[in-house]
Amino acid sequence: SQHLSISHKNGNVLRIFRSDGTVHGNVPAFNGWKTELGDPGCAYLSEKYLQIGEWRFGEFDSTDLIVSHRAGKTSQIYKSDGAVNPFLRIDSTSSGPRTDFNSWTIPDGSVLQGSSNNCPVDKPDVLQIGANWKVGAISTNKDHLSVASVDYAVAIYREDDTVHGPRTDHNPWEGTDKSFTGPIFGYKAVQIGAWRIRQIDSQHLSIS
Repeated sequence: SQHLSISHKNGNVLRIFRSDGTVHGNVPAFNGWKTELGDPGCAYLSEKYLQIGEWRFGEFDSTDLIVSHRAGKTSQIYKSDGAVNPFLRIDSTSSGPRTDFNSWTIPDGSVLQGSSNNCPVDKPDVLQIGANWKVGAISTNKDHLSVASVDYAVAIYREDDTVHGPRTDHNPWEGTDKSFTGPIFGYKAVQIGAWRIRQIDSQHLSIS
């Protein structure tokens, strides 16, 4: 789920895109010809993008074709004017990692060829408690955890060890970015995005 390769049947791997936005070269172990092509599943073409598993080649605008992972990082930008050839020179104008120019911001489209079966479904990183409260991981990198009523984000915990609020923005009631799984429940713990709320012992509960 973290790597996408472009490879030839002779064994050469021309490009390896990684979910952290980095681009790598010829590693034989990542050759796409090592296994059978298999039955169609989560590989399809829509009007604006080609999705292969958790990756998309997307037409971001009339001049840019973007290679992005659904986690939010873009590895490659192909330019229509040919000013930068990403196969000859990789620099800040043609390659990642970056979070803007992301092909996952393109609205989902109808399947023209291939199959969308077995594609993972994103879920919001938010829990609703009762009718009036939500706890959600917000911002692109999930580095804010917001405890909010319908009207106010009462407490906003940040990854830099600061707490903010109350305020009317940063409210998960306004919608949050989605992740692969949504909240994950564990033993006396729940993980919401990059955050965990856990009972450490019978006397302590931590948000970290």
